[in-house]
Amino acid sequence: MSEKKRILVVDDDVNVLDQLKEYLTAEGYSVDTSETGGEAINKVGKSFFNLTLLDIKLQDMGGAEVLAKIREKSPRTIVIMVTGYPSLDNAVESISLGANAYIVKPIKPEELLQYIQSKLREVDDRSLNLLDNTMPNFLEIISDGNWWSIETLAQRLDASATLVEKICSFCSLNELVEYRQPQGLVKIRKK
Repeated sequence: MSEKKRILVVDDDVNVLDQLKEYLTAEGYSVDTSETGGEAINKVGKSFFNLTLLDIKLQDMGGAEVLAKIREKSPRTIVIMVTGYPSLDNAVESISLGANAYIVKPIKPEELLQYIQSKLREVDDRSLNLLDNTMPNFLEIISDGNWWSIETLAQRLDASATLVEKICSFCSLNELVEYRQPQGLVKIRKK
C-alpha cells in the first residue's frame, strides 16, 4: 500500500475548508487545513505536503505572498491557486511566482478531484523518470563499499534528498544496499 498523499487546503472560509477536508479525506488523502496564510506557511515549514490548494484572497495576506513563501520552504509542493475573483493579472502573477495551476471557483468536487489526481500523477511520472535516470549513478557512487550520507549523495547526484531516500528504500527492499534510515546512511550490500 502506498503512502497517502498529503494535501493542505488554505482558505479563510471555514465551510470550504470543512467540505474539502471531508471530501478529499473520503477519497483517500491526508488533509490538513489553514484559515490564514501565516498558518499555512508555518505548516509547510514543519511538514511536507504533496499538494496545496491556496485561495488567492486571505484575511491576513495575499495568496501570492503565501505562494512565494511556500515555494521558499517547499519547492516540490504542487500549488494550485484557487479564486472566486478571476483576473488575468492574478493568473499571470500566480504562474510567474511558481503556481502549478490556477482554477476558478466554484468548481465541482469531482472536477477538483480529477484535477488533483492529474497534477499528482504528473509529479509521480516525473519522479519515476528521475528514479530511472538516477539509479545507475547512485549504485556506481556507492560501489566503493563505504557508508554514504543521504545529503552527500544528493549533492553528488544533483538530486533531492527525498529522491535519494526513495532510492535507498527501494534498493534496501531489494537487498542491494544496507540502509540505516535513522542515521541517513547507506552502503552497497556485500554479496
